[in-house]
Amino acid sequence: MPLITLEGIDASGKTTQIKYLQKNLYSLGADKVIVTQEPGGTVVGKEISHLVLKRKELDIYPSTEVFLFAADRAQHVMQVIKPALTEGHFVVSDRFVDSSIAFQGAAGMQKEFIQAVNHLAIADIKPHLTIWLDIPVEVTVERLDKRGESDRLESKGVVYLQRVRDFYTQMAENEPYRFKRIDGTQKPEEIAKQIRQLCKDRFFGR
Repeated sequence: MPLITLEGIDASGKTTQIKYLQKNLYSLGADKVIVTQEPGGTVVGKEISHLVLKRKELDIYPSTEVFLFAADRAQHVMQVIKPALTEGHFVVSDRFVDSSIAFQGAAGMQKEFIQAVNHLAIADIKPHLTIWLDIPVEVTVERLDKRGESDRLESKGVVYLQRVRDFYTQMAENEPYRFKRIDGTQKPEEIAKQIRQLCKDRFFGR
């Protein structure tokens, strides 16, 4: 069964769409849908996530950050994703390797380095479909302001978030079959409808 990942800059609506997607996959005929996330999809991952995203006082080097996220991903793949796929389940993950490429790439790390580190972490697991919820940086800032909080990565500012978005744009252009852009400023119900159709066409026949 497939691994479906959702990507995007923060506050793009991934959490809402994952809830819709899980219901829609069941309605299309999926037997079991495992919903998970990165970072923090395992107990070990939660500890890594807190360290990297919440401990703002720590001076974590960009290369260290790449290794920490890859460590979270290795645990996630081996403990959650790979067993679920082996058992024939759909897996829907909030973020995967593309997030590391976008966020750590925007922080100045070379894409090739990020890919090399993560190649060891993912055990040949690759998403069958990646849904990119694309929103302008201004919308992200507005939504984060309403939320009233930001993590260490979100707090890096508008220029950084624009670079993240640029990395996503490049990935979508490089892998148009796997990587599908959806306008995240639309109404949630409309976005969910488009994602459902994508999954129907890709995994359940037309």
